[in-house]
Amino acid sequence: MGKRKGTRRANGDGAIRRRDNGTWECTLMEGYYETGPRKGSRKTQSFYGKTQAEVKQKRDLYKQGKLPCLAENQKYTV
Repeated sequence: MGKRKGTRRANGDGAIRRRDNGTWECTLMEGYYETGPRKGSRKTQSFYGKTQAEVKQKRDLYKQGKLPCLAENQKYTV
């Protein structure tokens, strides 16, 4: 098998994968929890979309600070 060149993503681009249901997911690591019961575990942010391009666009908007996401201290009900 030949080597593929240029397929490695840059640091901070996250992991993009196709899910079993056909949608795409991007997961970014934001850092580590400093306190509480989850201390030392990774903080992650996930984005979902119908296409890979849509997920990349959401990731880029989030990294620029233009995509609003739920803050940790916000309360919401399901």
